[in-house]
Amino acid sequence: MKKVKIFLVSLLTAILCLFCLASCGERGVYKVTAYEVGASTVDVDSDATASYIELQRKDVAVVSLDIAGIATIEGTGTWTEVSKNKYKISVDGLSYDVTIHDDEMIFDFKVAKIILEKD
Repeated sequence: MKKVKIFLVSLLTAILCLFCLASCGERGVYKVTAYEVGASTVDVDSDATASYIELQRKDVAVVSLDIAGIATIEGTGTWTEVSKNKYKISVDGLSYDVTIHDDEMIFDFKVAKIILEKD
């Protein structure tokens, strides 16, 4: 009987771990690590910048980006999955294309990209 209880507790623990891993997915805080314009890339110390994108549950996105001191995007909006690893983030009526792969997010403008890593 004791072995059966230990087995059931172990099985329950394993199932809960799988649910925790599956529920995280793309959600989380992504901090800016680099800006890419054309062929040049400028690395940014993620601790030195306060720029981030946080994907929360129920498709809520909190965006606070300072784009190299030139422009800012701030606000709360939505995020939706378009296709595998491809997402749309909408803030203040504007939509942005985003790719997420292996805890790296690429925020795509037409002329530049912001590279973020999951915190």
